[in-house]
Amino acid sequence: MRDWLPDTLARRPLVPLLLLAAALLLWHLGAYGLWESTEARYGEIAARMVRSGDWLTPRFNGIAHFDKPPIAYWVSAASMAILGIDELAARLPLALASLAALAAVYRLGADLWGPRAAIYAFLTLLSSPLWFALSRSLTTDLYLTLWIVIAIDAGRRGSRPGGSRAWRVAAWAALGVGFLTKGPVVLLWTALPLLAWAAWTRSWRRTARLVDPLGIAAFALVALPWYLVEAARRPRLLEYWMGRQVEGRIAAPYRGEREAWWSYLLTLTWAAWVWILPGAAALWRLARERHRAGVRFLAVWVVVPLLAFSLFPTKRANYMLPAMPAIALAAGWWWDRAIAGFAPAQRTLPRALAIAVGSFGVAFTIAAFLVEDAPTEVTSLGWLFGPSFLVGGVAAWVAARRERLDLAFTACFLPAVGLYLGLAAALAHPRVEAWSKISRPIVREIEAHRLASEPIVNYHVWLRAIPFYLDERVVTVSSEGRETSFEEDARWRAYTFTADSSFFRMMREPERRLAVVRHTEVDDIERALGRPVAVLAQDTRFALITNRPTPAELAGSPVSARLPARDARSGRSAP
Repeated sequence: MRDWLPDTLARRPLVPLLLLAAALLLWHLGAYGLWESTEARYGEIAARMVRSGDWLTPRFNGIAHFDKPPIAYWVSAASMAILGIDELAARLPLALASLAALAAVYRLGADLWGPRAAIYAFLTLLSSPLWFALSRSLTTDLYLTLWIVIAIDAGRRGSRPGGSRAWRVAAWAALGVGFLTKGPVVLLWTALPLLAWAAWTRSWRRTARLVDPLGIAAFALVALPWYLVEAARRPRLLEYWMGRQVEGRIAAPYRGEREAWWSYLLTLTWAAWVWILPGAAALWRLARERHRAGVRFLAVWVVVPLLAFSLFPTKRANYMLPAMPAIALAAGWWWDRAIAGFAPAQRTLPRALAIAVGSFGVAFTIAAFLVEDAPTEVTSLGWLFGPSFLVGGVAAWVAARRERLDLAFTACFLPAVGLYLGLAAALAHPRVEAWSKISRPIVREIEAHRLASEPIVNYHVWLRAIPFYLDERVVTVSSEGRETSFEEDARWRAYTFTADSSFFRMMREPERRLAVVRHTEVDDIERALGRPVAVLAQDTRFALITNRPTPAELAGSPVSARLPARDARSGRSAP
């Protein structure tokens, strides 16, 4: 490293690492629209705080939304208040939180095993698909993971014999921020593994040092005020949190989602990419380190929450993000030991990684020719990066045979990072946005076809980004409905409907309306209305229709072709 870095950077490798990570995470960060549905929902709630001035109660499409605590909303809202309401401002705090978490992982790895292991842990985490994706997509999980890493590291330092009380208080405060980020789930990633580790290693005395009255007070001071204020204003809110949001998701699948109990094992294999191999080998080895009980915590950090979440019927890949730092730290330890000549399977594992990377390149290239419904901007990534992975796999194999494991790591790292950058650039193309779960293209069509302030209706679909971009409430007609028991007035009744008859009544009225529907339901809508509707724009998922088209729309104005689509239907008159 000192051969090519200036002395100052060589002595402080975290600086160039953070510069590299910042360049990757900020690349095209605001160039593409908000993803449906989670990112769009978070973005709209944060934007509504800025626009309304109410930073206490999260509101989505005008209705109080208590599914999550407010930290993720607050940080995005603060960014929007400074930079303006757009995609970059919404996502920027997330990228900064990712950089902070990467730095925390580096510091933890350096303290445990030295700077070389920390460097590999940093780069492993940065190039893991799930980490990179959620560092650029507005959700709570990245923020939650940051507080978990800080809490674990601070608790480790504060629980040592003679450890500073400030570290223990910091650990509790980080838990408090995590509780304000995603609720009690932060304890599943911290307290539960800690108790399992204490029982496994018989480290009860060290664990007991963490029970600090000042720390507990810090947790309560950070975590509870918002909950208490909102619960005092809405007496049934505590029951809602504990019933629907906690017990409901544990006891029953959320909205019918149900996966096999072992599905998280598959999630980790792609979420960590090929780094899962050295990570798993290292965790297995570290779990048997009887003379270093502290490093055995990495194993329970992954395994105990994995088992707990596997018991829950609702399973989502983002729930596993807090396991990624532990896997990256273990993989960093493995690479450090392998380069020194003392790692388990140090000869076979690098070659296995090379084969996996090369095989992915072949499969990716073939898929680019077989996939038919993807835009050219997406399939071209396979033509470009498929061979790159193949070359990377060959280079990693050659480097492994020559025992240059640092070069083998680089050969696996570079194609993955290149693909991520290519994907971020491709997402900015309107055709890719329309093809993916980004609704900005159809919002542009709404703006193009709007004559005044006619209502926007979502029928059997719910594009959460529309309120974010248009700064207004959207009428929704959906069987899912909304939680409205905490509303202080009845204004929501003009915007939220569950019966299809409400939609058909609106479309029969003389006032012009624009409606976003599934493109496959247009014919059914016309049969139910007993007359045709004008289809203004259409893509592979949705259609924009109106009940009162203008003469230009009836004539098939070119404006209706702006939405990237397969075959946009021409408008037809309504009697």
